[in-house]
Amino acid sequence: QRLSMQNVYPSPESLKPVVTVSAPVKDAHGRLLAVLALHLSLDPIAQIIRSRTGLGETGVTFLVDSSSLLVASGRMDMERAHRKTHSEGVAHALAGNNGRGQYENDAGVRVLGAYRWLPAYQMAMLAEMSQAEAFAPAGRLAATLALVALGASVLLGLGVYVLSRRLARPVLDVTRAAMGVAGGDLSVRAEVETADELGNLARAFNAMTGELSTLYDRLEQEGRERGAILHGSFD
Repeated sequence: QRLSMQNVYPSPESLKPVVTVSAPVKDAHGRLLAVLALHLSLDPIAQIIRSRTGLGETGVTFLVDSSSLLVASGRMDMERAHRKTHSEGVAHALAGNNGRGQYENDAGVRVLGAYRWLPAYQMAMLAEMSQAEAFAPAGRLAATLALVALGASVLLGLGVYVLSRRLARPVLDVTRAAMGVAGGDLSVRAEVETADELGNLARAFNAMTGELSTLYDRLEQEGRERGAILHGSFD
């Protein structure tokens, strides 16, 4: 016996969506004796749809029959309207396709949607969420990455500044000491702050300045002694 299924329609008693499955009952000679009909409630599917698990604030799931009539939805106000719905996702699903994509819903809102055709019920099931909410985590991640990159740049800049100051300070100390010696002050010394080449340069400069100071003192002493001898010879 061949079964036939009627499209979804609201039950006259409960006004809830039902599907009627029927089959003819024939005798041995093929004469029709009766029709066996079974009404299937869509409440279990509707309950799953209304749960909206993981769809956030703007997400909604709904069932659409083959004539684009809204059968069940996560929003009760949509169901009470008994309206038809049209969107790219609905059109693809009613054409027997399964998939997902970005499109505008029938309210003109850009959404991310997933759609599936249910051949056993001759209906389409869709789940949609606004793109603004769907892409919000990606936006927050991008902002976080930008802040991390900015912080890393600031830290890198501070590190370069501190390192450059550390490298430049011994050179500046040697330069300051050299300017003092050039001005006639042999008592100045460069600070030895590191044990690398810059530290060796400061130590070499201080040794040279020390030698010059000792030589200058010796020359002054010899000058005084020669002056005393010359003064004595005059006497």
